[in-house]
This record gives sequence, C-alpha cells and structure tokens, in this order.
Amino acid sequence: MFLVTIDNVDDFLVSVTDETNGTLVVTISPVTDRLFLPRPEIELEPPMDFPGECHSVEGQMRELMETLITSTVNLRTWQASFAQDVSIKRVVLGIVYGQLDNDDGTLVNVAFSNCEIAKLQLP
Repeated sequence: MFLVTIDNVDDFLVSVTDETNGTLVVTISPVTDRLFLPRPEIELEPPMDFPGECHSVEGQMRELMETLITSTVNLRTWQASFAQDVSIKRVVLGIVYGQLDNDDGTLVNVAFSNCEIAKLQLP
C-alpha cells in the first residue's frame, strides 16, 4: 500500500501527489476499491437515477448495500480484491463506503465500486 495526496478531482480524472513519483493524473474509471486513512472525511454525492443497463446492475447492488448500512460484511471484487469484516457506513451512486481494521488495530476507510462487487457474504 502506498500513500498519495489527492490534489484535485475533475470528473473521472484525479491529480495526486506521492513521495516517489511527484504529481500524477489518474483516471478513476477502472478503480475497484481503495483504502484510505479515516481523516479527512470524504463527502459523497447523493445517488442520482440513471436508466439503462448500468442502473440495473449498479442500482440493485446499491439498494442491497443500503439495507446493510451499519452491518459488517465480507466481499470480493471482480479483480479478486477481498475485504473481510467491512463495516458498511455509507452508500451512494457507484460507491460503497466502509471501514475495516488494518490487522493492527488501526481503522482504515475503504471504498468499493458497486459494479465491481462480485461476491458478498451477508451478516
């Protein structure tokens, strides 16, 4: 895991700075999940209603995850990322936001793309 500072967000392009590479611009469209420290809090936009195939896949997962807020789940993404004991905190269009223990007692935040969740173990 490496740490970056988010400098700017412009739709799907994010400018970040890290100690090794300096400033980078990355696209967030293929991002499946990310860990980040608990502060500062990330502000998420409320869900919007988009018709079509994306809505049917993302919408169903978002609706399910909304019922699991405050629950603890295990999940796996299509890219084979696995997270155990994720406490679901918030859900918005395209994103599930939670918190987990980083194996040393440190709580870290995690965000998953709704469309990338392949397997979910319910409480």
